[in-house]
Amino acid sequence: MSTREEIVQQADLLGYRGEKREEYLKQEFKVLADRSAIAGKEELERAARKEELEAERAAKKEEAERAAIAKKEEAERAAKIKLEKMRLETEMKMLQAKIQAGIVKDETVGNLSRFSDASAKHPKLLHFQDGKDDLDIWLTRFERFAESNNWSRDKWSSSLCALLTGRALDCYGRLSSEQAQDYDKVKQALMKRYDLTEDGYRRKFRSCKPAEGESPDMFIVRVVTYLDTEEAKVGVAYQRLCFKCKKTGHIARYCKAVDTTMKKAGAGVVLKATEVKTAAVKKPTEGSTMKLTDNLQSEDAFSKWISEGVVHPGRHLRCHCRKR
Repeated sequence: MSTREEIVQQADLLGYRGEKREEYLKQEFKVLADRSAIAGKEELERAARKEELEAERAAKKEEAERAAIAKKEEAERAAKIKLEKMRLETEMKMLQAKIQAGIVKDETVGNLSRFSDASAKHPKLLHFQDGKDDLDIWLTRFERFAESNNWSRDKWSSSLCALLTGRALDCYGRLSSEQAQDYDKVKQALMKRYDLTEDGYRRKFRSCKPAEGESPDMFIVRVVTYLDTEEAKVGVAYQRLCFKCKKTGHIARYCKAVDTTMKKAGAGVVLKATEVKTAAVKKPTEGSTMKLTDNLQSEDAFSKWISEGVVHPGRHLRCHCRKR
């Protein structure tokens, strides 16, 4: 690449003088500046690309190290479980030998056998990822694991603390020794820490939207879970009136009363409609009168349902499309 001194020397060799020399130098200096700018841009791009490659290599190296550490920890856990199982089997054999010798009772071996089975079938639960997992869903999964493996409930809290991370682990560490041994108290403290209270579930219920890849059935189940948790698990009593049994404390969805009134009222409506239809067939000239009678009888049936608490007072007035 030519320098400014070389360009001046070239102009002198070419014999340029006056304005012609100045014009030549101006053009050459501009070309030189453009080339310098392009070269500087290319140098910056090469430096940025080099940094990206170094960052990618560092990330891959870090990921490989984490995978190696996780694999090593998994192997250590498997080895510990295997050693524990071998130790328990050895103790069982020793106890069986003592039973045969009449030293101990058979109940001890049975208890040890159940403990050994529970340890051998210990499921590999994933740790709770703070900021990534939903605490209520994760706790439900943990409880299902514990119940399916017949864990003793007084051991749930100790198993739970080994799987917590982040704020959840910090919350567990702030509990007293007595509270930390009670799973229900630990769960209650964690739910309060993550705002899974009455107001929290109410906000979730009102603002929830279908997630990406979530089917309508899955979305409905999730919404109903928010509602059930808000008004059942959190301990919120219903303050609405059940239109089936006319009692407060629950809504019609959870009413356990046998709905015999609806069956009787429904049978009456069917019977009346059948009688009216038969009469209309026998007397076709009175079709308009019979149609009016049919409508009146249907309104009477709805009035009876409303008075008996079977149908909500406003349910028969409008459709979901806002039409009568």
